[in-house]
Amino acid sequence: MNLYAEGAMSLIHSVCTFIYTIYIYVYVTFM
Repeated sequence: MNLYAEGAMSLIHSVCTFIYTIYIYVYVTFM
């Protein structure tokens, strides 16, 4: 259960980082 939770948090962190990077890229591009 702990290992599953760690994996889920890692996945969520990766997705959030990816989305945040795209957001910054779009923001910089269109400003």
